[in-house]
Amino acid sequence: MSEIDIKENNTIGINGEDIIDCFKRRKKIIFTITFIATLISLTTAIFKKHVWEGEFIIKLNKNDISNVGILPSLSSLTNMQGGTTAKSELVILKSPYVLNPIFEDVKNYQKLIGNDISKFKFKKWSKNLTIEAKTNTILSTKYKDFSKEHIKDVLNKISKEYQEYSIKEKENFLKDTNDLLKRALLKAREENLLSSRKLNKFMMENSIEGRLKITDQILGDSNILKQSIANLKKSIEIEKQKNNSEMSKKLERRLKISEGIYKRINENKEIILKFQQLQRDAIRKEAARNKLERDYFSFQVENSKRQKPWTVISEPTLGDYPILPRKKRLVILGSINGLFLGLLLAFITDILSKKIYSLTKFKKLIKARITKTINYKNSSKETEEISQIIVNNNLYKENIFYKIIPLDLENNITTNKLYENLSKILNDKNKVKIAKNFKEVINKDVVIVIVTLGNTIEEQILELNSYLALGEVNIDYLLINKNYQ
Repeated sequence: MSEIDIKENNTIGINGEDIIDCFKRRKKIIFTITFIATLISLTTAIFKKHVWEGEFIIKLNKNDISNVGILPSLSSLTNMQGGTTAKSELVILKSPYVLNPIFEDVKNYQKLIGNDISKFKFKKWSKNLTIEAKTNTILSTKYKDFSKEHIKDVLNKISKEYQEYSIKEKENFLKDTNDLLKRALLKAREENLLSSRKLNKFMMENSIEGRLKITDQILGDSNILKQSIANLKKSIEIEKQKNNSEMSKKLERRLKISEGIYKRINENKEIILKFQQLQRDAIRKEAARNKLERDYFSFQVENSKRQKPWTVISEPTLGDYPILPRKKRLVILGSINGLFLGLLLAFITDILSKKIYSLTKFKKLIKARITKTINYKNSSKETEEISQIIVNNNLYKENIFYKIIPLDLENNITTNKLYENLSKILNDKNKVKIAKNFKEVINKDVVIVIVTLGNTIEEQILELNSYLALGEVNIDYLLINKNYQ
């Protein structure tokens, strides 16, 4: 019994065995498609144009990161919020403003060697150029092309163009900053002069020098006089309540004199305060002018230090080997794609053939419930063993009949052998019958269906289903043989 595989209550679903069976069944198609795909990939890898790549690395000078070393004290005046970095520089380097002259040179070169340039656009060409920020101050520039000899030339032109652009930008910045500082300094000088004139005029009109000498005494007398006026007002009220008119009039004359003196003291105090305000304003504007003059001088010194915006730390170099095509990868991917395409074509061939090659598909089509499935290899010994198993499993059932329904009408060997063996074991040919469909089956019958995968077609199953009774019909034993291997 070692060759017989008996399974109960099989679930329906695609499994790995179905895929393996399809592979074995259609191996010629699969191998052919895979071989063709591999051959095409290999041919492509051999004859496809090589793509070469070159690279150079530049370093932004630290003193230039803050835009040509502008002083921190001038940053707010020139609207600088911080220095440029490698990341901001690469955005500039990738722009058409910088790269367009290079593009035009490459375009002319392509035309010179006879290539069609009607569809040669900047956007497409710029994809050959890769600019990366390795660190905050390091930029890597890579360029790839079919022409190995032309790559270094393009990289050198990019380096030169970027250098010229950076120097030009630096000069423009210096000029704009210098003009801005000049205007700011002229304005500060004018404001300082006006504040000084206003202070001097106020001092002359109000005899400030004399007033300053008695400032402390005036402030002290003012406080005493204020308290004296308050006391006089209280005394007048008291005398009026006593009806002492003579004394109250005397006190009122004294109050009037004191209030006049207090008013003049306050006027003098306001003049002093106004003077102090004008003096502070003049000092502040003079300090602002002096600071701008120092900053302008320092800027001129920094401006005289003409440093390159960046330094090439790696001259343009060309790789020893082309980066494309990757031959091994191309052949492997071609083989894998061919294998999947072959499998897909094998499945499609199975579907178009209308034949049933898998137990999964058979179970989906048949309307009857299957109790047990037996895989066999169509040998006489197997048939005898299967017959004995079927009889032993139904030994204690009474008044039963065995109905054999073959779905492979081209090969009746298994059907006849099974019929003879069952009749021999039961010693009664009347209890075994070969039926054409479920129409000849009743509920007590033991139903045995023989299917040869590869010989059975869908129409046979659909025809068999049309004879199913209204009640439930079970397939007690489903014998499966794979004829296509």
